[in-house]
Amino acid sequence: MKEEVIIGSTDGPIQLIGGPSEDALFLEGVPVQFTWLRETGTTMRYQIAKSIYESDVVQDRHFADFVKQGSLSQDSLAHQFLYILQKLRKWRYQLEVSYLQHDSYELVKAVAKDGYYHQNGYGGLTALIQTQAYTKDAAVEKYSKLIRNGAEPIVIMLKAKDSANAFILDGHHKLLAYAKEQKAAKAFVITKLETEEISEAKAQELLRISGVDDSDYQKAFFEGMKS
Repeated sequence: MKEEVIIGSTDGPIQLIGGPSEDALFLEGVPVQFTWLRETGTTMRYQIAKSIYESDVVQDRHFADFVKQGSLSQDSLAHQFLYILQKLRKWRYQLEVSYLQHDSYELVKAVAKDGYYHQNGYGGLTALIQTQAYTKDAAVEKYSKLIRNGAEPIVIMLKAKDSANAFILDGHHKLLAYAKEQKAAKAFVITKLETEEISEAKAQELLRISGVDDSDYQKAFFEGMKS
């Protein structure tokens, strides 16, 4: 299932800027995750992370239960996922339900619960960026049981067109459960169709906000942006 939607009447708390090799995710105007690749085609990734809770994004019990069970109707995706779409900034998006093979992606973990943490390392270009630092084994087992019983819990992701990064808005435990059961994960993927380049000045602002003062890291970070 795939469709396009223009969100023009809301100015929601979730904002994504960036493009194919760099992305920054904001919640309520606060940057929480930003990731740059050294260059498209290599695997060096720079990440600055601040963890949020999935409840910061999904507070509605009815919607949470809907994505937990994963049963879709014949209604449009825009109608079924209206709750989460109303949280996005005005823009044009592609909506798609697809399946992610458990061995086809890399999870890049948000390692900081409070404040920001910066890191660089190697990893695959197809990356799902965790926005939640901690997971609970009991919650993973709960979803594993649902999956074994035939349910298809839905993971919700947000990405920019042609980007190598996709941010998990809801579904960290679900993804781990799918991997545990070695089954493809059912995902609702929201793709922002026009990209907004992150300038060096904007990147410097993000570094300042996050308190990064490691000069070697900053140098490598901007060399990566220029590649």
